Amino acid sequence: MKTSGALKAVPGSPFTVGADTWGIGIDPAGKFTYATDYSTNKVFAFTINPTSGALKPVTGSPFATGPGPDSVLVDPTGKFAYVTNESYTSGPGSVSAYTIDASTGALTRLPWNPDRESSKHDNSNTCALDREKTEAGSFSG
Repeated sequence: MKTSGALKAVPGSPFTVGADTWGIGIDPAGKFTYATDYSTNKVFAFTINPTSGALKPVTGSPFATGPGPDSVLVDPTGKFAYVTNESYTSGPGSVSAYTIDASTGALTRLPWNPDRESSKHDNSNTCALDREKTEAGSFSG
């Protein structure tokens, strides 16, 4: 942003993601950003240039999610990312859970992933982290 308050485009902007992007999340350190694409069931990952703000795709991006990803949340420690997924049908929604590689920003699905299990989610598309349990990757929602 300029001193006048006017916005100035970041070099290389706009950055390519899927055609149906619903949500974006940034890690607490401001090193990585993640954007969901509803139509492809993917989350796109980028590194953020600390000087220019330009984005660079993370190797391996985009990463698979459950059906209909919309929101993405990075926990306060920057170690985990959670994507809320709507169901394409009237079935339950889900949450995809990942660890974040601290040096590259790449996502790795947690061994037990709620979007692979039956759940009783109410499709509210919210995800709340238990700050006392983030080391274990706990969440509620």
